[in-house]
Amino acid sequence: MQLMISGIEHGAVHLRNLRFAFPISIRVENGICGLSLGGYTRSIYATETRLIAPLEMITLTIEKRSRIVIAAIDIGEEGPSILGRVDSNPRSRIHTRPNATYWPIRRRLAQVVATAVFDAPHLNWRLSSAPIYLTTNETNISRTLMQEGESFREIVRTQRLMRLLFDTYHYGQRWLASCAYGFPERCRLENAAYDHFGITPELLSRVLCPMLGSSRDDRYARLAGAFSAASGRSRPPDVSPTN
Repeated sequence: MQLMISGIEHGAVHLRNLRFAFPISIRVENGICGLSLGGYTRSIYATETRLIAPLEMITLTIEKRSRIVIAAIDIGEEGPSILGRVDSNPRSRIHTRPNATYWPIRRRLAQVVATAVFDAPHLNWRLSSAPIYLTTNETNISRTLMQEGESFREIVRTQRLMRLLFDTYHYGQRWLASCAYGFPERCRLENAAYDHFGITPELLSRVLCPMLGSSRDDRYARLAGAFSAASGRSRPPDVSPTN
């Protein structure tokens, strides 16, 4: 699972408040990308890669004519590996510690909630009904999240919009229904996306490159339409970090 984001011709694009429910790698294919994390901003140049732990809040500045690829990472016993990409160039591989404890899990319940919301953003996520959807034995979710420095409402809002980001890349903005992300109206979804990411939905759709570098065509529209007809709801198939 990955995103490909391209800069525009007229200047840099600032994509803020990105918070992934799973570990990711950010690789710059060409150009320069600014990465803001923890109060510091650093530049990533072409062919360079940076790893980001789950639930880290980052801001990306994609310079004009630059292109980056964000890919989910599988943490196995041999260390991180990028899902969905095989890199035969040993100079561009990611060298890390050979164990599964590369990222200590400091917000265990928050990551469980975030992953569940990302997988199913259309559900009616409330504290009272959350235990039904979560694979956890926590009895007091609100208190545990508070101890982890997290907010249930903020996690739900953020991960619904993060799922919107991936679905926009894979299916195109025009095929996404607001109810698939827990919003009753399209305008509320677009306003929330603008407030969160800092760019308009139109610009967001422009900078998200088509899958595999090919031009987006009607096959994604047909896929989304076929799923909607089969399931009785306007919602693209689940995009899970384990796929």
